[in-house]
Amino acid sequence: MSIKLMALIAVLLLAGCATMGPRSRTAEILAATDARQLALACCVWANDHNGVLPPNLAAVKDLAPVERAAAYELCASGKLADIKAPATTVLLREKQAIPGGRRATAFVDGHCELCSVPPL
Repeated sequence: MSIKLMALIAVLLLAGCATMGPRSRTAEILAATDARQLALACCVWANDHNGVLPPNLAAVKDLAPVERAAAYELCASGKLADIKAPATTVLLREKQAIPGGRRATAFVDGHCELCSVPPL
């Protein structure tokens, strides 16, 4: 292989990697924002229903106009007061990992993290 061809391939690979970074970061930010809005909507819903979390995310669709709400799953249930460790109890998370192998996860206390997904 000629040096010019190898240099061209290297430039194309680097350009591809450079464009992948911002897109995956944007996807992560959007996913975390959606998860946070859905988590807050769940807390508002629970406040209006005697402290009980919603039965599903469809129940909060009017409180959080998130286009990708179907991409998330509700993981916690019951009364908020009965949850012993709200900072470590997962409230909801993305069903599938976003580019980069992480998924947006919201906790009962309202904070959101991008958690790595172990390979299957």
